[in-house]
Amino acid sequence: MAAAMCFFWEPLARYLTDDGKGEPIALLGGASLWPTVLLRMVSIFLAIYFIFRTRLDLDNNLGEIAEEMGLDQTIPLPAVYPDWPAYVGRERFWKRCISAFFCTAVMCGIVFLILIPNGGMPFFAYRSPFAYYMYFGIGLLDWLLTLFLIFVVFDATLLCLIFVKKLSCNKKSRPWPSTTRDVYDGRLQLPQIVDPADDLINEWIGLEFVAKRTRCIDHLIYYPFVLLALMILSRSTVFANFAPSMVIILTHGISLLIIFACAIMVWLAAKSARDTARENFTDGIIRAKNSAKTTYFAEQLESLLSRVNQLNDGAFGPLTQQPLVKAFLFPLSSAGWVALIQSGILPGL
Repeated sequence: MAAAMCFFWEPLARYLTDDGKGEPIALLGGASLWPTVLLRMVSIFLAIYFIFRTRLDLDNNLGEIAEEMGLDQTIPLPAVYPDWPAYVGRERFWKRCISAFFCTAVMCGIVFLILIPNGGMPFFAYRSPFAYYMYFGIGLLDWLLTLFLIFVVFDATLLCLIFVKKLSCNKKSRPWPSTTRDVYDGRLQLPQIVDPADDLINEWIGLEFVAKRTRCIDHLIYYPFVLLALMILSRSTVFANFAPSMVIILTHGISLLIIFACAIMVWLAAKSARDTARENFTDGIIRAKNSAKTTYFAEQLESLLSRVNQLNDGAFGPLTQQPLVKAFLFPLSSAGWVALIQSGILPGL
């Protein structure tokens, strides 16, 4: 596309500027909409890429978890462990798209029926009808795709939060599948003759699942902030004389606040699950030390408790190290782009 624009630059420039009578082409003169339109086009391509990247990341992560933990992604719903197949079924991409489309429609209703009538349509100066329609059409598409991506990430975060909550409730009535138990029985080698062994294994399996899944979901939170950074940059007065718009600020503030709230709730739920596991492992250690026959079992539990304390993957990391906090730097600092490149999010970098 860039090569074609360079090759056909003269007729393209005449067309865009209406033979010099319409919107001028000026990169940093503060008098042209075309740099903003170009950045919005880049943002559209990035939004499409991030949506498909989100699907691949979530599907690949779920497949890796299933393989490592001995879980079956094709389990029918009336299964031994009902929460797992229900979670897998709800993780289908088309279901996530339906949820994201519905949330995007609701947000559009809020903007066009509440915010714009009260705050006014965002104003921008233009010199030709063609520039107006190009800016408005591409900007609207960019905004809709950004909202859609935000709610795709929100859906993945919300489902993970619900699943983490379910793991913390009624563990005895919802044991992990026997294949998963066999995998962890072989890894941990805990004696099955001890009463608390089964419950503690279930506890550790749940923590490992949360760490593996939230490691992927936390990574996705970067994506909407990349588009937000481009949107803020595209409305810079360096390109054109854009007036501040409270409607735009409120729209993206509401959408991103949803992701902030959901991500923090996942972090709090994971922290609560680890605190509960610590208590259960400590109680198990005390019970095991009361008997001379289970001294070795107590030593195993102490080692496992040490691993629980050192668990820092995904949502188990400290709040200051969460991608949620780092992502906030994207609209404010170029340091966010360094983290973006280091994470391998942008292809070829």
